[in-house]
Amino acid sequence: MSLPESIVAAQLQALLEHLERDRDRRCSAESASARERARAIVRSAFGEARKRMREAVRYERSRLEESLVLRRAEFEAARRREEHAAFQLLVRRACDALPALLERRWSDGAVRREWCEGALAAAALRLRGTDWTIEIAPGAGEEERSALLARAAALRAGSHTLSERSELVAGLNVHAAGATLDATVAGLLDDRAAIGSRFLHEWLRDQAQMDKGVTP
Repeated sequence: MSLPESIVAAQLQALLEHLERDRDRRCSAESASARERARAIVRSAFGEARKRMREAVRYERSRLEESLVLRRAEFEAARRREEHAAFQLLVRRACDALPALLERRWSDGAVRREWCEGALAAAALRLRGTDWTIEIAPGAGEEERSALLARAAALRAGSHTLSERSELVAGLNVHAAGATLDATVAGLLDDRAAIGSRFLHEWLRDQAQMDKGVTP
């Protein structure tokens, strides 16, 4: 016995609708799964990108720090070179000015007497001979020369002579037993390196005191 055609059609329609709903359900589930997989892929990609970014930032930071250390070292080395050059120039100018300064000071009677007495005292310590031959630059009067001979006799018993030498610009020489104490400008400035070192030491000391508000 066959079913009426309308019933068969209704059943077929219901089956088709069921299949369509099932297909939609599967499509929806697959779509949700695909979206979740896509989000997972994106999250993984973001995570990898953040990791690479952190590594890149660490690398760049390390490179920058190394560069800064190198630049600071280069800057400090350049600063020291410039400072050394400036100090050398300062010392050279000071040493170059000393001869003229000493010559001017020789013309000052009080300074000249102190200069000569200091030279005689040094001669008494360094020279072995008892008889001194003293050669002095022009500028000292007769009374001053006599006083110097008296001072020499007080420092070392012996026969001392004193003569003025026009070739000497400033200062004096003391000869005894083949040795000479040179207290002329040339003799006083003979050790230029030691003089420059002493000048720089005292200049730096004065600068440090000035920085502290102390007048040297």
